[in-house]
Amino acid sequence: MSAAPQPQVIVEFGSNSVKIMQMVSSEAQARVDYRFPLRLAAELEPSGDISESAIHSIIAQIREVHRLYGESSEIHIFGTQALRQARNREAIIDKIRDETAYILKILSAEEEAQAAFRGIQDGLKPQGKVLCFDIGGASTEIMIGSDKGLMKSFSFPLGAVSLSRLIKHEPISLCEYYLLQDEISRQLKFKSPKITSLIGTGGSIVTCAMVALGLPQIDESKVNSFRLRRSEVLRQVQTYRAMKSQEIAKIPGMDPARADIILPACMIMQRLMEICGQEEIITSSRGVRHGLIDRSRGFGRKPKSRTP
Repeated sequence: MSAAPQPQVIVEFGSNSVKIMQMVSSEAQARVDYRFPLRLAAELEPSGDISESAIHSIIAQIREVHRLYGESSEIHIFGTQALRQARNREAIIDKIRDETAYILKILSAEEEAQAAFRGIQDGLKPQGKVLCFDIGGASTEIMIGSDKGLMKSFSFPLGAVSLSRLIKHEPISLCEYYLLQDEISRQLKFKSPKITSLIGTGGSIVTCAMVALGLPQIDESKVNSFRLRRSEVLRQVQTYRAMKSQEIAKIPGMDPARADIILPACMIMQRLMEICGQEEIITSSRGVRHGLIDRSRGFGRKPKSRTP
């Protein structure tokens, strides 16, 4: 009789938050799935390095994950755009290995897109040609694919955290709002193929769906495959324009950690709907971390020689 498969823990250090998920490859639902705001995109110094305080926060999170799951699970650590663009990324990898014995794998843009698309496929089973997007803290990833898999992907260097730096007033001033619009239009340029669906994954689209539904906490059965209409995105944009972040944080369904960056994220969604000629976005509650679960059990285990 074979032993039960060991749970895998995926720790994804994104540009806005760190996401922690524990899952058994043979099971349909994650056993644990949560996130913490880390804002690595805001911790990039003028030199291009990620700050020492942010590195300490990364290591602290890894140690906490090890404390919670290290005895029962295989733990795998990944980084995306903010770590990808950091000038000191190799030094960060070395420091994490020296202090925790875990290996940080920084995903290339192509690997991140593949993982995100696999996660979306896992939860939605899209049919026909689809365009998917993931709005991060420092970048927006675009994926074009079908039920047969990912066909093409590309990345734009604009995200909810980086764009939020253009906002100096609360509520946002009219000039700043138009500046955001212009910046998004200037950077987010591509020709969309003819598609059957526009699909969004990541914290921003999930938060918008939760606000539309008025959910006090995430319910994957309601959020996954939720159809966010263009009129609802516009309603949320106009709502956030008129409010301070402290007020936005109190809106039912809102993730308080996203209150100061949700407006730029919604404006990116608006632009994507215009480019793709779509009247709605289908919400995927699954993304990169779900696509990183190793269904074949091929991950290498962490070294056993150290205890964080």
